[in-house]
Parts: sequence; structure tokens; C-alpha cells
Amino acid sequence: MLKGKVAMVTGSCGEGMGRSIALSLAREGANIVLNYGTFSSDRKPALKVAAAVKQLGAQAAIVRADTTKPQQVKAMIDSAVRRFGRLDILVNNAGGAWKQTPIADVEPDFWRRVIEAELNAVFYAVRCALPIMRKQKWGRIVNIGWWDAEPWREPPFDYSIGKAARHLFAQKLAPSEMKNGITINNICPGDTPHVSFDEAARAARDPSDRARPIKPSPPDIAEIAVWLCSDAARYVSGSNIWVLGRESL
Repeated sequence: MLKGKVAMVTGSCGEGMGRSIALSLAREGANIVLNYGTFSSDRKPALKVAAAVKQLGAQAAIVRADTTKPQQVKAMIDSAVRRFGRLDILVNNAGGAWKQTPIADVEPDFWRRVIEAELNAVFYAVRCALPIMRKQKWGRIVNIGWWDAEPWREPPFDYSIGKAARHLFAQKLAPSEMKNGITINNICPGDTPHVSFDEAARAARDPSDRARPIKPSPPDIAEIAVWLCSDAARYVSGSNIWVLGRESL
């Protein structure tokens, strides 16, 4: 489905959605640029994910970059293009911290950091990726949002505002990029528990070989990302795709 494509997934070396998305895209034939460094400087998990990507038959590159730093984001994307010659898919997964602090007690530096991770980081990456995708006349940008961002009315306000801004950014930008063959969408999951590395790798190899819990897990989010990155979703852009468990209905 994605043979020969190159996908960059930010925050793809932890225990959550980014890792599963990277593995599922690799299963479909995309070469993967793995990113860590926004909140963790430990390279060991990245090496493990890269090995799993290669077992799925794809190539993997690892780039340490803090997505809140524009110079590091540019260097990350430049290195991906040097390595693979192109960039087709950008998944903005890395985000801000969840801390339920009353607004009067939130430190300005913490607020700034969350907003930078949720909104500015997406801007920095999209700004660098769009010229490459426009030249190719093909691109997929997927942001990981949050289904409850807009209606949320309690702490953490920084996190919910950042996610809502991420949603709006995609919706504002998407219409003008359709003519360039580029789609921009938000996947908006609810509460999504982490899974083990073995479970993530197993689900990426065979999405049908897994239990169906009440809540969606990272592999479920990953399969939606795969569809959005495919030609089957070429007319889907500017959308917020809610992914909720049965207990939310």
C-alpha cells in the first residue's frame, strides 16, 4: 500500500501511539524516520523500534530532535530527505504533558512548554514538510489530537487548548493543500492505554490477531493512520476522526 513512501513519526519511540503507527506504516512498506528527544533522551527504545521496523521489511532511521525547537525540526527533516530522498508522510504524535493543575497554579514555563509541544511543534514540522510534499504532488499529514479537547472545561487547560489548536490548524490549512495532493487530518482518540512492545509488534504484523478491548489501544489508532495515509483516503482532509471506546458511547 505504501511501498517506497517515507514516513516520519514524531514521538515514535515510547510506549504509545507513535510507536504503533510507525510499525503499522512499516508493515505497509513505508520506510520510517523514528523520532525521540522532546521529552526523553534515551536512545535504547528507539533502537528496539528500529529493529522491529526492519523485521517488517522496511528501512528505519533514528533522529533525536526536540520538536519544540524549530532548528532541530528542520535538521530532522533535512536528514530524512538526505537519507531517503523524499518525505511523503508526517505524523505529528509528540505532544505536551498532562498535568491537572488549577489555572492559577500553572507555572508560565510549563504552560509555554505544553503549548509549544502541541501547536508550535506541529507548525515547525508542517512548515518544513510542505515544500517537499508540494514538489512531489503527494503528501499525508496526520496529527494526533484528542476527542474531548474542545468541550473540556477543567484542568489541564493548557493541554486541552493545545489539542484544540492542533485540530484547528489542520482544518484551516487542509483546503488549500488539496490541489497539491496533500491531505491533513486529525485522529482524536479518547483514553488510550499503553501496550507492551511485544503486543505492539504483534498487532502491527497482523492487526486481526488481537483481542478487542472496550477501549481502543495504540494499534487501533495506528490502523486509522495507515488508512489516512493510503490512496483510499485521498479525498479525506481537514477532518477530526474520533476514536472512542464502547464505554464512551
